[in-house]
Order: sequence, then C-alpha cells, then structure tokens
Amino acid sequence: MKTVIGLLLSLIITRSLFAQGISVNFDGAKVVYIDENYILNKIDESGNVSSVLSTNVGVSYIHFSEQGNLFVVFQSRQRFSDGYDYLLARAVPTNNTISGIDTNLSQIAWDSSGLSPSVQSDASNNLYYLAYPTGGGLALKKCANGNGTNIVNLINDNIWINHWLVQSDGTILMGGYTQSTLAKWLRKLMPDNNLSPLAVDVNVDFMLNFPDNRVYAGLRGADSYFGVYRLPDSLSIIDAYTPYIGDQPNIYTPEYLVSSIIDGHDPSYVEGFSFGYGSHIVKYIKTDSGRIIVLAGELAYGKTIVQYYPAPPEIIEPTLINSPTLIEKISHLLLIVGTKNGFNHKLILYDPVTSNEISLLNEEIEIYHLTSLYDGYVWLDGLKFNGNRYVVGKIQITINPGFPGTVKSVGQFQEILTLSGKPADLVGIVVNPILAPTGITASDGTYSNLVRVTWAVSTHATGYQIRRCTNSVAELSSQIGTSSTTTYDDTTATPGTLYYYWGKATDGSNVSAFSSSDTGYCGSTNAVIGPVIKANGQLDNVAINNYANLSITVQIDPGQYQGVNVDWWIIALAGSSWYYLNNSMQWTPFDGNLSKCHPVYQGELFNLPATEVLNITGLGTGSYTFYFAVDYPMNEMLNLEQIWVNAVTVNVQ
Repeated sequence: MKTVIGLLLSLIITRSLFAQGISVNFDGAKVVYIDENYILNKIDESGNVSSVLSTNVGVSYIHFSEQGNLFVVFQSRQRFSDGYDYLLARAVPTNNTISGIDTNLSQIAWDSSGLSPSVQSDASNNLYYLAYPTGGGLALKKCANGNGTNIVNLINDNIWINHWLVQSDGTILMGGYTQSTLAKWLRKLMPDNNLSPLAVDVNVDFMLNFPDNRVYAGLRGADSYFGVYRLPDSLSIIDAYTPYIGDQPNIYTPEYLVSSIIDGHDPSYVEGFSFGYGSHIVKYIKTDSGRIIVLAGELAYGKTIVQYYPAPPEIIEPTLINSPTLIEKISHLLLIVGTKNGFNHKLILYDPVTSNEISLLNEEIEIYHLTSLYDGYVWLDGLKFNGNRYVVGKIQITINPGFPGTVKSVGQFQEILTLSGKPADLVGIVVNPILAPTGITASDGTYSNLVRVTWAVSTHATGYQIRRCTNSVAELSSQIGTSSTTTYDDTTATPGTLYYYWGKATDGSNVSAFSSSDTGYCGSTNAVIGPVIKANGQLDNVAINNYANLSITVQIDPGQYQGVNVDWWIIALAGSSWYYLNNSMQWTPFDGNLSKCHPVYQGELFNLPATEVLNITGLGTGSYTFYFAVDYPMNEMLNLEQIWVNAVTVNVQ
C-alpha cells in the first residue's frame, strides 16, 4: 500500500512541477514565421520580433485555419499544463491559449503544399489528421469534438493517402494507394465508417470544394481519368470519360476542352496547364467574390494561372509577368509573384474581371512567402538583391469600399526588418477571422411586398451586409442594407423581379468574403420579371420517381426590357452530359464548351407564357438541371456578364 501511495504522490508531484507547461502570446502579432533555428516568432506592425511560445522549442510546421486556429507541429513531443506530452497542438490567437492533441501521436504526415491541409475539421468541430503509426503505413485519425484526448482511429491500415478532403458532415474523400498491392484509388469514408470506391487505378492530384457546393478533383489514370472532374452531388462513382476540363475528344467528352481554353495564348506559358489537362496544381486561392484561381503545372513544365470557376475556365496571362511562381488574393483581386523572361522579379496586383495590372515593387526581391490581411496590408518575405539580405516587408492596398473590385490606392513597399536566414514560412494572423455567412436563403413569392433573406450566424460577426443584383455576378451586386440579426427584409424589391442575394459578415472593422447566393422574389410567380423555368410546375428543386412524367416549361415577362434584341438559350445538364435546344426545337448534345452551344431563338424580348420544351417519362435515376436564359447583345454567343438566367434541378429517384 505504501508503495502505491508513494507512486501516486510521485506522479502528482512530477505533474505539478510541469503544471505551467507551454504557453503562447500573440499580442500585437501581424504575421508569424518559423526562423532558421525552428523557433516560432511573431512580428508586430512596427517590425518588432518576439517568440510566440513561452519556451524556445523547435517547431517544424504551422497552419492557420479559416476558423482562426494556428496548428503547430513540434520537432519533438512537448510537456503541456495538463502534464502530458504532445507533438501536435492548437493555438488560439483570440485568447492566447494552446492545447495539445493526441497524447499518443509520435509522427504526423504534413502537406507543406497546402492543397490538403494537414489538419481539417467538420461542422461539429471534429479534427482530422494523418499520422505515422508504429510499424509503418499511415493512419487517419479523428479528434472528436476538438477534445485533444478523445481520439478515434478511422483508418489504420497498409495505405498511403496523397490528398484528402473532409466535408462538413464528416464524410472524408481520400486519394492514395494500398501499399501491399500498389492499387491506386479515390475513396469515400462515411461518418458511419463505411468505405466505398469512387474511382480506381487513378492518381489524385487535388480535391477542392468549389462555391457551387461541388467537389472538384484533378485525376490522372493509366487508361482513363485525365483532367479536372466535378464529382457527382451524391459523391458516387465518377464517370471517367466526362471531365469538367479535359481533351482528346475522340475518347473523352469534357465540358471544356483544354485546346479551346489555351487557344490564343503563348504556348510556352500554358504548358503548365496543358500538361495533365489541368489536373496538377501547386496552389489555389478563392477570392472574396468566389472565383477559384489556380497555379497549374509542374517544375519541368512551368506554371500557368487559370481561373477554374466560375465557368467557363480561362487562362490568366498577365503582361508584366510570364513566369509566375506564387499567387495570393486580396479581396476580389489577385496577387501574382514571378519574373519577366526569367529576370526582373515582380509582384503585381491583377484584376480578374478587367485584366488590369498594377506593379507593386520597384526593386529586386525574390519573394518566398506572401500573405494578405484584412487591414489591407500585404506582407512578404524574400531575398533582396541589394545587399543580399533576407527581408520582411509590407505594402498597403486600399480597396474602394463601395466598389470592392477596384483599387483606391497602393502604397510603397515598406521594408520592416532583416532576417538572419530564410524563414520556413510566413503566416498572417487574423485574431478574429470573419467568415462569410452560410445557409443564405431568399423567399420565393412568400410575401407580396418584400423578400425575406435569412442566413446562419457567422463567428465573430457583429453585423451583416446584404447585397443584391439581377444577375449572378457577385462583383456587380449593390449593398441594399445591413442587419445585426440573421434576417433582412428587402422592402425595395420590385414585385415579380427575380433577384440574386448575397451576405457579408463584419465586425465593424473587417468584412468577410461573399456568401454563396440565393435567388428570391416577391409577389406571384407569374409576375416574375425575367426568365422562369419550371419542372412539373415547380421552381428550384424538384424530386420525382424514375417512372414519373416530367414536363419542363419556360416563360418570361421582359418588363421594361420588352423589345430588346437578345439571344434566347435553353440548356440541360443530365448527369455530366450537356444538351442545348436548337432553333428546330431539338435537344442537341455538346461537350460543355459554351462556344459550341447555339441559341434556341434570336430576337426581341416579348411576354412568353408558359411553354413546354420537354415532356418525357422514364428518366434514369440521377440529377438533371435545366437552364433558361437570355443574354445581351444578340450575337449567338453566351455573354455571362450580361445574362438573365433561371434554373431548375430535378432529382430522379
């Protein structure tokens, strides 16, 4: 008994000696970085440098999440205030706290590219990460409810995972291979721990959630799968021969052909994209207006900047840089690092809407890391040729508050400090990140004199901005009001007019990116100004059985635009196959390249009553989306900047 009591007392005394453990201090931090001695430091706005951690322990990696957490991987396990040792920790700059994750973790798999964040989370605050278990292989682990000691091994097998993506409901998509057989695959792991294949004999180069709530992946296979694929809504088996971006039309039926996308661009510049048909990327960003822009390519083929979303994909080829090395975003705009003809290191500000370019540096600095903050400052580090020094500096970019896609002013580069060596990373710290509102919904004819817009609470927000437009281009929207709650009544809406609505969150100083959009209107559906398309008399989303009849009707009230000459379009997406209704009222297949699509009618806008364009029974199970649109000018070409469009989705069960 005395021996047991002695051991317990010894354990209590030992843990009390280490009760203080590691602590953090982010006060005043604008950016943090790992120096050449693997010490995690912070820099304030005046250039003062100090350590983040209370003890100068070695740090291997850091990752700052959208939720405002800084995940830290130590070089060796460190003692925390709870008396346990941890390799992985989560620090919260908001309240200067740090907590360990997984007492048994001895090695972690870290993706330094950022394409698959090494620590991911779902909507229930569960954390997921990859670890190297004793004996080899790779383990996928879950830290339940963010509790650092409540660890679940989801997969602990003879596998290797190259890229993975956690969905909000806890579903995990993962691309890798089985070590014993070298079989390559893309698989789905459900929250109930059921595993199912989505593709086989395939290399997964990236997986991303796009603003249309779909997952896109870069896939390369030996005999099939080549390009960028938009996964089915249900995250089911992928059709290898219908990529979102691809080529070889004699074998595949891509929505957008690589050869068409690169047409008219410098062949040497687009090599990074055309190699692998866009499947291989090294960096991606999402602008505040929801554009997905990537840096595509591999070292041997150079790199190409490409806008993957919204469709159609297009090459971004600046004139001031022809060898890009790094991209970042600030508000709606793009920051590009690179050289011109191999010389003259540059940093430019690029507008993806207008293609306007602004040079931000007038001195030679080889930039290694780039990060932008909500206060409008862009921070960077790199090798300054004048003096052969590693420097950290910043540039202030002021965006017009009423016109978020335009620049009000650009400041001069301010050199903040000189470092003794090249930093391993440079990460901007946002103490209270303002996330875009989610779940935005606008009422559809529920009220005769207003449109009610609702959304979910955004973390750290004190208020919300509501924006509206008659088309789907976020940058063209106007702010129509503010709200301190999660509801806004648009009493200025014209009855019968179909509007797109967005929300932005704010804390009084900072403003989030755009939310996703939703359409809404007030008054009778028959009074909607603009195109309306219905399935079995219903709007938006309709579910039917596979033996039921389906009737698609279109109608339009042009309102004040009656008599304007426009192109009229009716398009259908059946699974991954595209069709347009031609001027002989025949449904015609096409490859998704909008330049190969033709209008159903060209002429003046007039009041068209409900007109049936499809009547069919026995559709196969799956998802079908039908679009009715008119665009200006009338030139037999889809103009996505001046378009009136409505859509209905039919899910056949």
